Amino acid sequence: MRTFICIGVVVIDVTSAAHTILYAAEQVAKCHIKLELKNESFTELRGEIAGPPDTPYEGATYILDIKIPETYPFNPPKVCQNLI
Repeated sequence: MRTFICIGVVVIDVTSAAHTILYAAEQVAKCHIKLELKNESFTELRGEIAGPPDTPYEGATYILDIKIPETYPFNPPKVCQNLI
């Protein structure tokens, strides 16, 4: 089955694998998880996770600094957590 998504004036043919990725991205967005680049080389990322509702973590925001080594995937990313 082929799925087409219209974004502005661009129509995208979404394969089943890409459809799965888009679905996962939608689910992540519902969980209030953000991920952004800190530089253009994709080696430094900033993540933000909101505490889930109806838990002791509700209202908390967790900031993650993520560094991807040049030796990835043979060496894991380094993650530092900050609480706001």
